Amino acid sequence: MSLSSVATITRREVRDTLSDWRIFVPIILLTFLLPLIMVRASGLVVRFVADEQLPISLVPFTALLVGFVPASFSLITALESFVGERERNSLESLLSMPISDRELYIGKLSSSLITPLLSSYIAMLVFTSMLYLFEPELYLNAIDVSRLALLFLSVGAMAVTMSPEQ
Repeated sequence: MSLSSVATITRREVRDTLSDWRIFVPIILLTFLLPLIMVRASGLVVRFVADEQLPISLVPFTALLVGFVPASFSLITALESFVGERERNSLESLLSMPISDRELYIGKLSSSLITPLLSSYIAMLVFTSMLYLFEPELYLNAIDVSRLALLFLSVGAMAVTMSPEQ
């Protein structure tokens, strides 16, 4: 298996994904706007309920939600990866390239995971940063490094299991 072929396919697919505004705009909005909305909503809910224990369960759940929504784009990017080849009439030329089916599959699979996972991790970092800046009492009550690491790993696992190319 040639890693250069896999890397070439991955780069091409990531470039195609990011050049399609129907995928790019929602990913950007979900990466940067959703965390800000969820920080504000979390603060409002905690102040409305007035329970000191609520941030311990609410904030990690909200961070997981903020990471999960952009990760769900792995399904869309994986489907677009093959359907887009068919729509652009480039599937036949792709299949006639001197690469194995395995290299093609791994290249397409990795490209369908890179963008959503990166978007999810950035969204969770934006969420925790905005939570620290705008709602420090929630951040200090609910976030620690072990929980944050667990959230990152669980979002990655969800994105991998949601990909239909397995």
